[in-house]
Amino acid sequence: MTATTRGSPVGGNDSQGQGQAPDAQSQPPLPQNQTSSPNSSNENSPVSPPDEQGQEDGPPQLEEEEPAFPHTDLAKLDDMINRPRWVVPVLPKGELEVLLEAAIDLSKKGLDVKCEACQRFFRDGLTISFTKILTDEAVSGWKFEIHRCIINNTHRLVELCVAKLSQDWFPLLELLAMAANPHCKFHIYNGTRPSETVPAGAQLADDELFARPPDPRSPKGWLVDLINKFGTLNGFQMLHDRFMSGQALNVQIIAALIKPFGQCYEFLTLHTVKKYFLPVIEMVPQFLENLTDEELKKEAKNEAKNDALSMIIKSLKNLASRVPGQEETVKNLEIFRLKMILRLLQISSFNGKMNALNEVNKVISSVSYYTHRHNPEEEEWLTAERMAEWIQQNHILSIVLRDSLHQPQYVEKLEKILRFVIKEKALTMQDLDNIWAAQAGKHEAIVKNVHDLLAKLAWDFSPEQLDHLFDCFKASWTNASKKQREKLLELIRRLAEDDKDGVMAHKVLNLLWNLAHSDDVPVDIMDQALSAHIKILDYSCSQDRDTQKIQWIDRFIEELRTNDKWVIPALKQIREICSLFGEAPQNLRKKMPINIQTNLVG
Repeated sequence: MTATTRGSPVGGNDSQGQGQAPDAQSQPPLPQNQTSSPNSSNENSPVSPPDEQGQEDGPPQLEEEEPAFPHTDLAKLDDMINRPRWVVPVLPKGELEVLLEAAIDLSKKGLDVKCEACQRFFRDGLTISFTKILTDEAVSGWKFEIHRCIINNTHRLVELCVAKLSQDWFPLLELLAMAANPHCKFHIYNGTRPSETVPAGAQLADDELFARPPDPRSPKGWLVDLINKFGTLNGFQMLHDRFMSGQALNVQIIAALIKPFGQCYEFLTLHTVKKYFLPVIEMVPQFLENLTDEELKKEAKNEAKNDALSMIIKSLKNLASRVPGQEETVKNLEIFRLKMILRLLQISSFNGKMNALNEVNKVISSVSYYTHRHNPEEEEWLTAERMAEWIQQNHILSIVLRDSLHQPQYVEKLEKILRFVIKEKALTMQDLDNIWAAQAGKHEAIVKNVHDLLAKLAWDFSPEQLDHLFDCFKASWTNASKKQREKLLELIRRLAEDDKDGVMAHKVLNLLWNLAHSDDVPVDIMDQALSAHIKILDYSCSQDRDTQKIQWIDRFIEELRTNDKWVIPALKQIREICSLFGEAPQNLRKKMPINIQTNLVG
């Protein structure tokens, strides 16, 4: 049988007609156990008949006495979930259920670590299966019977996660976070399902429950039941004890343990948060603050690709927000986050700094988001203004500009910070000096990256900032080598590209003219400056580009009258500009010869 969407769970024999509806699996003539995808018979779905022998026969014991595990079911699961039109076997007695129960049994006995097949199931088959049945777009195409089978298997997943909770098994903690995410496709689709552990209208005290629906319109009852299952299995107590023991904790483990509940915090009862998480909210910042610089460097290196610090702070903030009167705690968490970012920036190598820059940009994104929300009830302490102040007061730009500017990805992250600072009107002239100084006399790669950065940012500068930047150009020009002047001319020319208003082009044309007039400028550099001058006039997007050209012709004529040394360059520029007109417009044909003749004779 097939489902109507890719990856949907369906029942029925593989031999059944492909047009059969997915819900037909509820009346199969034989046991069924799979989900399938669209446009195929039993493909990308969670059902298919179990192998006649696979589920009953345990594999032969290996010489190393490896614990028994349903190898045949594992092989079949791997085959089904890795097809282009995948199938996830979710029905009762299907491969997924059989493997989950075997894994739970081994884990409770502490034997799973001695079973290579079980470990491979954790890493591959289990992760792939639940990623598909909880997050795939095909979720919305599956029938109720399939969804019921999925939630039953997810309860087994929770049981497995609790059995392994003390061992910090990252793949399982990530799956627990997926299963506890209210915004995953599965929970969104099943948002109106009632809870079985908290029936509608039941008067149950908070201390009798671990979770309850926060919104009766979308109770997400199945998620509530999963959380209560976790608590009933003593999961919250184990989690609390794991944190409070402090043994072998690190940033990665803290993030993985706290993430599931930072996501579903709105469903947790006040009693649950107070009893199990308030001590954690107090303990985690203390633990992180007590890390030595060397320990923090090591953490930062390990964390380069996953923003664990952000995840930790966000989760702790979410949990704290569930308890009345915790506004100061939330504020202190934000301050702590900034303090940790500053430490990372000050002590870290490249990977650590990259991670710290990721954290800075995450904060910037969040404060920019909150700035555009007009809900006073959800006002955040850390505003865009406070973030800009923090960047200034802690000299973040100076720290970031010290090294690694030869790395394009590093400069990309710096660009985001600078755009934020410019937007908040917090970029100082000293900041501009520091940016320009960061490339002075440096390797060609650094010069290129900083020049590229300035070319992108210049359009957002205020007129005063732009004038100051041009002053930096002039100061560098004086003592620059020939090659440095060539690079500078290229940067200056780029600033005028795509200028539709003519403001930037006007400033750049004047700057080029002034630089070309330098007393010590070699002839070839002067020619390059004047050539750039002509290119800008030629490629100008300004609506009054012809008027702009005529104004410069007038300036060159004035130069002929007042500066004997500039007769040849001025005449050359006049000729080049005139050649840009093509067929001269009527007003120019009438005006220009008279002007030129009058000025030359005069």
